[in-house]
Amino acid sequence: MEEKCISNSRRCYKQWFGFMVLIMSFCVSYVDAVWPMPQMISSSMARYTLNPREFLFQYSSGSSAQSGCSVLDSAFKRYFPLIFTDYSAARPRQHDEWFRFPFTVVVHVERAECEDYPDADSSESYKLSVRSGQAALRAETVWGALRGLESFSQLVYQDDFGEYFVNETEIEDFPRFQFRGILLDTSRHYLPLHAILKTLDAMSYNKFNVFHWHIVDDPSFPYQSSTFPDLSRKGAFHPSTHVYTQIDVKRVIAHARLRGIRVLAEFDSPGHTQSWGKGQPGLLTPCYKGTVPSGTFGPVNPANFSSYQFMTRLFKEVTSVFPDSYIHLGGDEVDFTCWKSNPDVRGFMLKMGFGTDYTKLESYYMENMVNITKGLNKTAIVWQDVFDYHEKIPVDTVLHIWKGSPGQIQQELSTITLAGYRVILAAPWYINHINYGQDWKTYYTIQPLNFTGTEQQKKLVIGGEVCMWGEYVDATNLSPRLWPRASAAAERLWSDERMTSSVIDAYPRLVDFRCRLLREKIGYYDSVNIIKPEDAAILFKAEGHYPKRLTVEAWTSYRDYRNRKYGVLLKNGEDWRSNRVILNREVISPKVLGNFVPLLDEVGQDFVARVHKKIERSGQGKWTTDLSQELFKYALESVGSVLYGERLGLMLDYINPEAQHFIDCISLMFKTTSPMLYIPPAMLRRVGAKIWRDHVEAWDGIFNQADRCIQNIYRTMRQDTNTHGKYPGVLASLLVLDKLSIEDIKASVTELMAGGVDTTSITLLWTLYELARHPDLQEELRAEVAVARQSTQGDMLQMLKMIPLVKGALKETLRLHPVAVSLQRYITEDIVIQNYHIPCGTLVQLGLYAMGRDPDVFPRPEKYLPSRWLRTENQYFRSLGFGFGPRQCLGRRIAETEMQLFLIHMLENFRVDKQRQVEVHSTFELILLPEKPILLTLKPLKSSQ
Repeated sequence: MEEKCISNSRRCYKQWFGFMVLIMSFCVSYVDAVWPMPQMISSSMARYTLNPREFLFQYSSGSSAQSGCSVLDSAFKRYFPLIFTDYSAARPRQHDEWFRFPFTVVVHVERAECEDYPDADSSESYKLSVRSGQAALRAETVWGALRGLESFSQLVYQDDFGEYFVNETEIEDFPRFQFRGILLDTSRHYLPLHAILKTLDAMSYNKFNVFHWHIVDDPSFPYQSSTFPDLSRKGAFHPSTHVYTQIDVKRVIAHARLRGIRVLAEFDSPGHTQSWGKGQPGLLTPCYKGTVPSGTFGPVNPANFSSYQFMTRLFKEVTSVFPDSYIHLGGDEVDFTCWKSNPDVRGFMLKMGFGTDYTKLESYYMENMVNITKGLNKTAIVWQDVFDYHEKIPVDTVLHIWKGSPGQIQQELSTITLAGYRVILAAPWYINHINYGQDWKTYYTIQPLNFTGTEQQKKLVIGGEVCMWGEYVDATNLSPRLWPRASAAAERLWSDERMTSSVIDAYPRLVDFRCRLLREKIGYYDSVNIIKPEDAAILFKAEGHYPKRLTVEAWTSYRDYRNRKYGVLLKNGEDWRSNRVILNREVISPKVLGNFVPLLDEVGQDFVARVHKKIERSGQGKWTTDLSQELFKYALESVGSVLYGERLGLMLDYINPEAQHFIDCISLMFKTTSPMLYIPPAMLRRVGAKIWRDHVEAWDGIFNQADRCIQNIYRTMRQDTNTHGKYPGVLASLLVLDKLSIEDIKASVTELMAGGVDTTSITLLWTLYELARHPDLQEELRAEVAVARQSTQGDMLQMLKMIPLVKGALKETLRLHPVAVSLQRYITEDIVIQNYHIPCGTLVQLGLYAMGRDPDVFPRPEKYLPSRWLRTENQYFRSLGFGFGPRQCLGRRIAETEMQLFLIHMLENFRVDKQRQVEVHSTFELILLPEKPILLTLKPLKSSQ
């Protein structure tokens, strides 16, 4: 997600929740924000102004690289727009003509290597000295000069007026490890060329220097071989669209070279070769069932001489296409089952004297493969399995550690290096694994040399690699899954571990660097983030007649899969507007409040009665518990009563199986939605993943409940049952109104229910938490409720008009603990916010969490002060927990009434205490949730007084 950060503040502070970011200012880089951290950096507060029209890159007179050096000439052109991000020579700023601040970056290179490829021994060291009017960059090679240019680009920052500056700085830098790689798997999901090239760009910003291209595997063979064209013709997902031609490969290599990145090709065998067999008959081992071929195939057949002839010809081509001096041969996860079943393989084993030890057969195969590549002047890299199971490996072979617990990894490092082999460490950096929260910290604190061994052994650890395997990753989610998580590994592999051991110190630097990555379009989609109320006003004026926002892709995918209608939550355009107008009258109009209050009041009273029973059964005169599940049931019972016109019975001790199934479906729907924020649902559906099947099952159950309610309503209407004037619920009202189709009604009512459970229950939980932390405030609210009760003789509809502080408490909760991180709109016209032009069609996100904690908007933002909402001035566009305008939350009226009635009953009956004054923070899943259980104690008022 590219984010333009706008604010009056000078520095970019953010709260970071998984993939959703709250931007709080214009992302100003400082000299201490260079990522990865240089080996030595010092700076002063002296700063120099940069004018894009007076800025030059040039070679020093004594440099061995001069104009015409392809690597550096290309870098100069590339870094100018990276440094001056919003500058256009066609539209110069007026004051660029007023001030002449000439500044030159002078580059001196000892050894040119301008037309060469980077290799394993290439020097990447550099020295950078920034003084008035000039930055002197000295490097041994062009590859070191590239790293120095990247550091310089990160030193440049802008102030609030758009002026560019760089501070006086001295840097002396070199990488800690010579191998710093990123692995992309293009077999399990094909990655289009643009996704690979964008990854190479991001790698250069992070100073990674090896692109490990795991180009083929079991699922597909996208490499288009000129020697064996049937390999991709029959083995790729599609022979024309999902292949990499040799022109494509050369383009990747050229793009990487200009960024100082090596391209390491991997053709993994003898296992992981199912796709190979489709285009090369006789290559794979036929599996047997008894004495008869089963029709399936296993790994490459090591008993056939033709296998090695094929491999020799294929790798002769591969080594001519990929210029790097290393090639990855794989060698991992070889399943011996098929070999054991095949009579020809068993006969070969006896002939070779291997007996029944199939690791010797695998060792024989890998020896041949290493010898083939050695004959082609390439050095082999293999996965650790080859070392674990084999003895005869040339000493120059590099071993790649990919598996094991932390203890096993340390032991593997000790054993391999003791045997004299070089090692690449990848096991701790498998970031394709799905984790919630800030897992970059785990990757940042890895210590590659933390194993038992001599200094000489530790020198054999040549680097590490971040692996992005493709089971659940394609072009739609590659960048946001990689960055900035891989950046944590980048600093560990480049920088001095002693200087970069603190996660706390790294966090603000990584935040700043992430902002830079987003600015360079390393992410998922473009968006502008705002946090000021006055900016929100401009945004909502530009949302158009058909406001459009981000949708929950998991929910739309289910509806597409089951061919169900979208409700108003997911619809857009005229269809949305026509449905929304009808629903507004039945759901959000102030006139419907009288219909909702009796139903919701009844549920509130039942909840109070349920708590009294819990207290009585405890035998302690109080009840201490995590109320989250109880509030979930309360919210579901409330919204179900209003929407369906019937009680589910969730306030009873015994819940009937039908109602329990409905609860389970709601819970499962939320549980499965959250991971699909990170993994495209279409991908999960295609592989038949359990999470997708569970999601479908959950929504099926929810829609079945709606079907059952519709049948009950029609049965009641046919029987003309007298309901004594009781409101029959939103669903029945819409059916009687007959202005929407049954499928449209069912879709929207179901979405209302889904959106009104967790959101309401979590807000109530946070409110009780804050009241427990502020007992004096709790008494103020209780007194307000008592006065309202006495003044209205218990008329709940009138009471709701006399509790401004209670309503303020809910607004204050939503300020500090908003359900959603942000509100989103795609603008329908060009707008200007804080002198920043935003074109039509851009996604603009209003950061609710960030705005709620901005001291410029809310004085003393860390304080829970419901009274701040009693003032009438300066309240516009500050309370946006339910959204704003025609696309505001459709269930707002239900939710507000439900929560206000809940607080009235709880304040009249119980004192809410918290045993320990421990602060609870938020964590992001589908919504913002408490990071840990909140334990509250409820005491009946009479017993406590």
